[in-house]
Amino acid sequence: MTCCPELQHLNVSNCDLTTEIQLQIEKLQQSCQHLKNLYIGNSFFWPAHLSKDMQKESAGFLKLQQLSLAGINLPGLIHDEFLTRLVKCSPQLTMLDIRSMHVSVETLCDLDLPHLKYLYMSQSYTPSNLLRKVTCIQDLIKKWFYSLIELDLSYVVFDEKELNSAFDELPESNDEKEAPPLTYINLSQTVIHNRGLRQLLKKYPHLQKLDISSCRNLTRGMKHAYQDRDEIVGLLKTLATSDLICSTHNNIQ
Repeated sequence: MTCCPELQHLNVSNCDLTTEIQLQIEKLQQSCQHLKNLYIGNSFFWPAHLSKDMQKESAGFLKLQQLSLAGINLPGLIHDEFLTRLVKCSPQLTMLDIRSMHVSVETLCDLDLPHLKYLYMSQSYTPSNLLRKVTCIQDLIKKWFYSLIELDLSYVVFDEKELNSAFDELPESNDEKEAPPLTYINLSQTVIHNRGLRQLLKKYPHLQKLDISSCRNLTRGMKHAYQDRDEIVGLLKTLATSDLICSTHNNIQ
């Protein structure tokens, strides 16, 4: 890579490798200082070992805008380390794809990515135990509340209570200019329920597309993809009616 100092786009995803490739992250950062897009998903890349002191000497990918690591197959905490080293100084990053990686939400929240707009983390889990439920989701939602445009949380094994309270403390704005810009969210195959979903819809007035397929805690008939704003407004009305019926029923009892 030392002969490609002006390289801006690098795609080595879906490489059919028989053995892992040691990725010299810091050397790549030093050699490709103008890199904007890096795609290495579904390939067997392994972060080469480097001392912490030498890692600190790297300036990072200062101009990186898009990073895809989807499907990278690494054990345990190496996922967190791999991601952290790659984006340690990437203030211009707008798209991050970590689908099927075992990156913890805590690690994500520690990343300095002020302009992140597209976050795809379908089927991602905490690294220490694949059966452990993902927590701290509220911190992640808050961190990028005013920047995210698309968010994919499908098939993530969330703690049910945490997911359904994650949107409670978010501000609700009637001013379209001040409202968060999120237009798409995928929550399919998660433990979201009616109340949590209603809170979510109230906080994101620009939402245009929503996928809540196979969400077992939702009322029957709701569990599908919604493709425009009118459908989502209709869903919000249905949720309000459902809550009213439940409240009336509880009062009668």
